[in-house]
Amino acid sequence: MPPYLPSTRIAGFLAASQEKIVKNENIKYKVVRVVDTATNTISNPQPFAPLLESIKEENWNLRHQLAALKRLREDGLRALKKGEELDHLPSETEIEELQAASSTHFIQLVAVPSEKIGKYPLVKIINTKEATQKARESRERHRQSVKKQEEKEIQFTWGVAPRDLEHKLRRAKEYIGKGYRVLLVFAPKPNQRPALSPPEMDTLVNEAVESLADVAREWMPREIKKNIWALRLQDKDRPLSQKLQQALAETEPSSASR
Repeated sequence: MPPYLPSTRIAGFLAASQEKIVKNENIKYKVVRVVDTATNTISNPQPFAPLLESIKEENWNLRHQLAALKRLREDGLRALKKGEELDHLPSETEIEELQAASSTHFIQLVAVPSEKIGKYPLVKIINTKEATQKARESRERHRQSVKKQEEKEIQFTWGVAPRDLEHKLRRAKEYIGKGYRVLLVFAPKPNQRPALSPPEMDTLVNEAVESLADVAREWMPREIKKNIWALRLQDKDRPLSQKLQQALAETEPSSASR
């Protein structure tokens, strides 16, 4: 009976092989064991050559069936144009369904012999279509992860006009909706004194944050240096660490009282 391996161990073996992919004829071992990640099992040792031959034969049969069905449809369409009658014309749906089912496979070396896995290498049968889809999903997850760490900055002056304020806050909402964090910076115009008093600054900032409360919340304590205020916001449903929650709770009172 094939031995059971915890998924974490199989994942470790697979991760170790990602630097360079060795597949099919480039696998030089005569005897291998096949990893089945669906069941977290590894097969008993088996000759590699017949395994590779069976994969090649399956790929050839699927490609051959698909090519034959496409030719049959092309011939049928030409016959219809000539006014000939047909018993059956393969539909595009039939071809698409067979194409979806005829994804080719290849064998990938995922771990070489070692003390941990024994004297036989581990291989895995890879579905090309599934592998491509997983790679695409992985890239998208990475892109979203990078986006979550990326911060968009929006600047305001203390004398910002109401319409300009509304426009910039609407842009902040759009950034939040796309997964970005947002940095709001309130500052006086260069070489000018602030147009507002400290209590008025506090009111303006709090109103800006309140207008975004339906989509965002502050995820870091506010930074205030003289007349420059910086606020960092993120999606309101994005979790905060316990340390950040405590830090924000400590700065909850109005910053005008500092």
